[in-house]
Amino acid sequence: MLWDVVEEHFQEAAFLWIQRERSLRAPDQLLADIAEGDEHRLVAHLEGLLHAGPRAAERLLVPALRESQAGEVAVAVFALLASEARDWTEAVLAALRETEQPAALLGGVALSPRAAVEVALREGFPMFDTPVQALVLETLALRRADAGGLLASVRTTSEPALLAAALRAARFTDRATALDLVGRGLAHGHPAARDAAIATGCIVGHREAWLRCRRVIEAEPLPRQALLALAAGGEVAVVPLLGGLLARPDLRAEGLWALGLSGRLAAIELLLSLMREGDPAAAEPLALVSGLSLEKLLAPSEDEAEDDASVEAEPDDGAVLPGPVALKGTVRFEVIEGWWKATRPHLSAGGRYLLGRPWSLESLLAALEEAPARRRPGLAWELAVRTRGAVQVEPRAWTWEQRDSLHAAARAATRFQAGPFARFMST
Repeated sequence: MLWDVVEEHFQEAAFLWIQRERSLRAPDQLLADIAEGDEHRLVAHLEGLLHAGPRAAERLLVPALRESQAGEVAVAVFALLASEARDWTEAVLAALRETEQPAALLGGVALSPRAAVEVALREGFPMFDTPVQALVLETLALRRADAGGLLASVRTTSEPALLAAALRAARFTDRATALDLVGRGLAHGHPAARDAAIATGCIVGHREAWLRCRRVIEAEPLPRQALLALAAGGEVAVVPLLGGLLARPDLRAEGLWALGLSGRLAAIELLLSLMREGDPAAAEPLALVSGLSLEKLLAPSEDEAEDDASVEAEPDDGAVLPGPVALKGTVRFEVIEGWWKATRPHLSAGGRYLLGRPWSLESLLAALEEAPARRRPGLAWELAVRTRGAVQVEPRAWTWEQRDSLHAAARAATRFQAGPFARFMST
C-alpha cells in the first residue's frame, strides 16, 4: 500500500469537496464548469480512495469521521458508504452522534450512492438531538427521499429550524402530509418556517402559501422567498411592486434579484436605467434576463484591474435564493446599448425573457444548464412549482444526476404550467 499516494487522494478530495460546494453558489460557474472542473477532479480522487480498499478505510477514513475538518469528514463518509467491500453505514451513523462536523458528515451521506443509508437515517432519527434531526431531514430532502413517518413525529414542533427542514423534506412525501405541514409553517412566527412553507406550499399547490407572498413583502421581515415567488409566478403588474423595493436599502439587493428573474419588459427597462446611471449592482439581474455575461456588462475599475468583476457570495445552505453579492466594475455602456438596440424591437410588453430568449419550458431548462450556479436554485424551484413537484432538480446533487432530472423535465412537458401561479394554485 502506497500510503503517501492514498493520503494525497484523501487531502486533494477534501480540498476539492469544499471547492465544489463553493462552485455550486458561484456567480461565474456554469453547470458544465462544475462538471468538468472541481467535480471531475474530485471524483477521480474519490475513486483513488476506493481503490485503496478496506485497509485505507480502517486506517484513514474511519478515524477522520469524528475530529477532522469538514472536507475530510465529508470525503471519508462518501468513500466509506461507496465501498463495495464492507457496509460502513453503522460506523458512519455512530460517528454522527459524536462528530464535531455533523453537517459535513451528512453532506457526505447526501451524495452517497448507498440507497440503504436512507433507511438507517430514518431508524436512527429519534436518537439524534434537534439540530442533527434538522440536518437529517435536509439530507433526505437533498436525496429526494420520502422522510415518511419522521414528518409526522415533528409536525407539532415549535423549533423553527426543525420545522423548516421538515417542510423542505415534505415536498417528497404524500400530499396530505405536505399540506398539513405547510399550514403549520404559515402559522409559525419565524421567517425560516414561513419561507419553507411558502416554498413547499407553492410546489404542492397550496393557494394560501401563494397568497401569503404579497403580504410578506408588504409587512413581514426577510421576504426573499416571497420575492422569488412573485417574480417567477406573478403577472406583469408585479414589476412596480418589485421596483418599489429599490428605494429600501434593506431590500434593494433582493429587489434587483427579483427584477432579473421576472424577465418582464418593464423590469428590463428599469435595470437598464440603473445601468445607464452607472450602477454595477444591476448587472447580475440584467445578465440573467439578457444572456450577456458579467464580463461583457462590467469592466474592472482602474484600481481593481487585477480583481474579478464580481465577489463570490458565501454559500447559503439549503436556501432557494443566494444572498446578495457585491459587484465591482465600470458599466460597459456600449455593450448595453448595442444589445438593447438589437433586442428591443423583438420584445413584447406582456412577454417574459430569460437569458435572451422568450421564457418557456425550453428556455428554463436551458437556463438551468447555462445560468450561473448561484442563479440555479431559484430556477430549479420554479421548475418544481410549474410541474407540481414532478420534476425537482437538486442544485447540490452530482451534476450527472441534475442532468438526468433535466432530461426528465423535457419528457414531462405535458405537466408544465406556463401561466401565473395563481391559475394553478388550487388547494
